[in-house]
Amino acid sequence: MHGPVDFVAHRESRRFPALDGVRAVAAVAVVVFHFGGPSFAWASGWLGVHVFFVLSGFLITTLALREEDRRGKISLRDFYVRRVFRIWPAYFAVLAVLVGLFVLRGEYEAREIGAALPWYATFNVDLWPHGDILYIQTWTIGIEQKFYLLWPLLAFLPGVPGLRRNRLALIAGLFVVGAASWDVTDGRVVSYLVIAVGCLVAVLLHRPSTFQYTALLARPGVAAACWALFLAYQLAVPTLVRIAGGEPLVILGYGFAVGLIMPSLVLLPALGRLFGGRFLTWVGERSYSLYLVQGLAGWLVAMAVPVFGPPRLLSALAVVIASTLIADLVYRGVELPFIQLGRRFTSGGSRAGRRGTARGRHGVGDVSTESTSGWTPTRVAAAHEGVPATARIPVPYDGASQREGVDQVERRGGAPASVR
Repeated sequence: MHGPVDFVAHRESRRFPALDGVRAVAAVAVVVFHFGGPSFAWASGWLGVHVFFVLSGFLITTLALREEDRRGKISLRDFYVRRVFRIWPAYFAVLAVLVGLFVLRGEYEAREIGAALPWYATFNVDLWPHGDILYIQTWTIGIEQKFYLLWPLLAFLPGVPGLRRNRLALIAGLFVVGAASWDVTDGRVVSYLVIAVGCLVAVLLHRPSTFQYTALLARPGVAAACWALFLAYQLAVPTLVRIAGGEPLVILGYGFAVGLIMPSLVLLPALGRLFGGRFLTWVGERSYSLYLVQGLAGWLVAMAVPVFGPPRLLSALAVVIASTLIADLVYRGVELPFIQLGRRFTSGGSRAGRRGTARGRHGVGDVSTESTSGWTPTRVAAAHEGVPATARIPVPYDGASQREGVDQVERRGGAPASVR
C-alpha cells in the first residue's frame, strides 16, 4: 500500500473519492438497523448518523477554508444560499408527499400531523419529537441546520482579527461549552460536538504546521491501527453504553473514533479506490434522498408485500432497494434541478455550474475549486449538510418487536430513542 498524499497534493485535491462510499455504507447500515429487527442491534447501525456528522463538519469546513484562501474571506450569503437550495427542496418535497399520503388515507388527525408540521417546517423536530409521519429521522437535519447557522459566523466572519490563527482555540471552546451544558441539555449537545470533530480534522489538515502530524494517522501501519480501533469501538458500543449508563458519552467517543480514520480516508489513495468505486459512489450521491425516503419506502414495501412488514433481514433488504430506487427519482428530479437553479444566485455560479455539469460528478467528496468558488455542485455543501444522518423512525407496522432489546436507554444520538 502506498503512503498518504503530501500537503500540496491534499490542497490540490478536487475530490475525496472515499467519502461517497463511506456515506453509502453508513446510510445502508442505518436503514438495516431500522428495518432489520433486534437481531442487528449488535452492529449499532444507528451510529451511521454520527459518521454523517463528522463527514459534514470536515467537508463544509474544508470548502470554507479553501474559499477563504482564494478570496481572503468566504461569502456568507453564498454559504446560506447553497444550504437552502441543497437541503430544502428534497426535504420539503418528501414531507409534502408524506403529508398528502396520510391526508388521502384519512390519518391526518391520528398521526398528529397538524401539531407536528410547524416543527418539521422549521427543522426543529429534534426539539419536539412527536407525531407519526415516518419522517422523525429528520431530527438530524435540524441539528445540522442549527450548527451551520452559527458555525460560519463564529469561524469565518470577515473582519475579525486573528480568527484564522485561533480556529483551533475556537473549536476547543466549543467542546468546553458543550461540557458545561452537558447536564442542562441532557447530553443532546453531543450531536453538535460530533460535527465539531469533523471541523477539527478539516482545520488540522488545512494548515501545514498541523498537517504533518495529522497525516501520521494516514500512514498505512497507523491507519490500520486506527481502523482496528474504530471497528472494535463499533462492535463494543452496546457494552460501552451499559458501562456508561447511557449513550451520549459513547457517541462522543465514537465521533472521535471516526475522526481518527478521517485522515486515512482523505489522504490514502488505496482507500479512495476501495470506497470510491462506481456503485458505492452512485449510492453515496443519492444518500441524502435515501435517508429522507426510508420511512416512506418502508411503509410502501410493507403495504405492497405484507411479508416484508415484520422487521428482519429480508425486510431490511427490500427497504434498502426500494429506498434507493425512490432516492434516485428524488435525486434526479428534485435535488439536481434545484442545485442548478441555486447556482444562479451565488457569485461565480454560472461558471462553476458549467464546469460541475461537465464533470458530471455530484458526490459528497467533491471539493473542487469550482465548487468552493461559488456553488457546490455536490453533496459537499451538505455532506449532509443535513446530511443523511438519521434516527430511528416509526414504521408502518407494530414496531415493538423491532425495538425489543434495542431501546434499553433513553436517548440515541441526542434524540429520544422513541423517535429513532
